[in-house]
Amino acid sequence: MTGYSPEFNWNPRNDTDTSIVVRHQPAIAVYLNPHDEVVIRQQDQFDESADHLVFVTNDNVRKVAERMLALAEVEIQTPAQPLLLAPPKDATASERMRRYRNGDRNDDHDGVTEEPGLRLVAAE
Repeated sequence: MTGYSPEFNWNPRNDTDTSIVVRHQPAIAVYLNPHDEVVIRQQDQFDESADHLVFVTNDNVRKVAERMLALAEVEIQTPAQPLLLAPPKDATASERMRRYRNGDRNDDHDGVTEEPGLRLVAAE
């Protein structure tokens, strides 16, 4: 089948014809059911009585996905370096907040904060 033809053959007899690049594909849905299983559901076709269902438990999802990717020859790429969080912008601010939460304000360990120039006076 090369070139334009009003009578296009959608069902060639062999796979050597490269005109058809995407063949018919029934719709596929992937979702969780009430039992926390991943469900792969394919739309029925040709007046079949029901959709095709595949149930995969959570323990086996990775195995199924990795096998599907391997069969499709899709390379799984992992990041070169693990994702790291940036250090705090002001390490002294985080240290001050830690001391504040622990009640260690102004490095005073008895829980009393002193102000310069103030003294306690007994009531008369």
